[in-house]
Amino acid sequence: MRLGIIGGGHLGTVHTKLAYELDEFSVIAVADPTPAAQQAIAAQLPVATVNSHLELIGQIDAAVVATPSSLHHQVAGDLLEAGIHCLIEKPITVTVSEANDLVDTANRKGLVLQVGHVERFNPAFTAAMAHAEEPVFVEANRCFLHSLRSMDIGVVHDLMIHDIDLVLHMANASLKHVEAVGGTVIGPNEDMAQSWLTFTNGLVANLKASRVSTESSRTMTIYCRERVIEIDFNLSQVVVTRLSTRLNGEGLDVAGLSFEGRREMQQQVLQDDVFMQTIVVPKGNAIREELREFARCIRTGATPRVCGEAGRDALNVAEMVCQRVDAFHRHHQLPAQPASQPQIWRKAG
Repeated sequence: MRLGIIGGGHLGTVHTKLAYELDEFSVIAVADPTPAAQQAIAAQLPVATVNSHLELIGQIDAAVVATPSSLHHQVAGDLLEAGIHCLIEKPITVTVSEANDLVDTANRKGLVLQVGHVERFNPAFTAAMAHAEEPVFVEANRCFLHSLRSMDIGVVHDLMIHDIDLVLHMANASLKHVEAVGGTVIGPNEDMAQSWLTFTNGLVANLKASRVSTESSRTMTIYCRERVIEIDFNLSQVVVTRLSTRLNGEGLDVAGLSFEGRREMQQQVLQDDVFMQTIVVPKGNAIREELREFARCIRTGATPRVCGEAGRDALNVAEMVCQRVDAFHRHHQLPAQPASQPQIWRKAG
């Protein structure tokens, strides 16, 4: 299958290297208008480079769109109209109306439209889902030191949207209420945010994202009725904790116990009633699996697990979170963004 990579930045390069190694694809070229990006690609792989995605129309069957987010709608729209299947890096577009436009075009043309919410392909998340029955509360933490990439979007669309997509996948219910706070440090968009999502089935999710953290953290804790599942995406590790039937739903009677008595009961509970299991997570590359699914769906006509509609739904919630963050700023009379920023930070990067 003839594949084009649109965008020669960090993610575009990752996709190019992985797709080049896969039997499912023949990488025709990488499209990027920047000479430095073209030279970097040429130095790493024997792959042609062109200046524009339009030069690849008629030469490719499918494309990975890894441009700045602000260009996703235009680039993917051109490709879909030309009959080219698209895997678009997240977020699918900048606005929900743009996302709807791409979804409608793909459906009208009978094309595969997949969105790069890559954590769905993370082996740790896949392993955790086998144990996540009836989740009632989800807590996610996604924090990094700012890479100065993706400056055209804020942390909600850059990082939190991953966990939004995962929660929407787990919830299988409509969103009922959204609350959020956030702030800007480097700018021009929010660099840290925290949101609370409530669903019609009672599920509540507390999501935190920051790209001004001194430590890297990608964790999620899923509280179910009978167990707690902890996922560390960085370590690709899953721990499942269950309580004995003696404790499940009944609690402990500690009234009247001395300090020492409570300590003894604590040790007894940990020994006899709390069962922790570390799940063996098979090693794998999530982006490679994402590309393989893209090829499989094109070949078979199957729907991707992260289809255009799923990408649009995650974007819709991300927009709602950003609206609440803006309202928080207005209520507390905080500036929406720093008063001045170097011009380079105002460009799509």
